[in-house]
Amino acid sequence: MDELTRRGQPSPALSAQRLRRSSGLSMIEVMIALTILAGGLLVVLTMQIQATRAGRHGRNATEASRIAQNQMEVLNNQDFTTLAVTGGWTPVVAVNGVVTGGPATAVPQAYSLDWMVSANPDPNPSITADTFQVDVRVRWTDPNAPAGTPQRAYVISSIRYDD
Repeated sequence: MDELTRRGQPSPALSAQRLRRSSGLSMIEVMIALTILAGGLLVVLTMQIQATRAGRHGRNATEASRIAQNQMEVLNNQDFTTLAVTGGWTPVVAVNGVVTGGPATAVPQAYSLDWMVSANPDPNPSITADTFQVDVRVRWTDPNAPAGTPQRAYVISSIRYDD
């Protein structure tokens, strides 16, 4: 044994042989690493697409909420004596909204607005003699939804009491 092996260090011949065996990655190792990386990137891409769709739906629902609340405020601000029972949903009113996706993007979206005013929503006449139930509904079609998908809807209700 020479001096290097006695001190716990491998001999130069053994080091060169080990270096040749493990000097780099084999093609199989590279392919496995690339496959794992591609799988991870595919998962991230799928999540990004879903997040974009959810964000778009949220923006449409927010705009529908704004339209419904504005109409509810108009109906609630009417004098109680002029608020008429509609006998069902009113004819649809087309409302054009603008859905913004950021500071530079604005996408027009068509909404359908209708409302219904019902007298005495509770069967107990002593409680509801002077009340109306007001329902406001906003519907829209998601432009990116698959064909045959039903319209989305946002409905709010309120009970008016004649004080």
